[in-house]
Amino acid sequence: MITNQDIREQIIKELELGGLPSEAQDEIISKLAENLLKKIAIVMLDKLPEDKRGEFEALANAGDTGQVYAFLQAHIPDASALIQAELQGSIAEIKQINDRAKI
Repeated sequence: MITNQDIREQIIKELELGGLPSEAQDEIISKLAENLLKKIAIVMLDKLPEDKRGEFEALANAGDTGQVYAFLQAHIPDASALIQAELQGSIAEIKQINDRAKI
């Protein structure tokens, strides 16, 4: 299971945020996580059978990430791989933006 801590550590490593104060890291990660969760929700809703979408939305709104993850694992083949792909895609987009800003 991918945990919030795993995602946090991956973002810090990939975006080289380790040298920033914890408060700055938290702010950046919070903003990224919000966008990432929206993207993941869209991808997952598209992959879920239509009769399971309401249940997914209810679990997501309840905020229990463990239950949401278990539900996705039960109803979407390779849910972990899809989540990881979205995370990597978002990180790559941010790196690209940072590279362009350095020019």
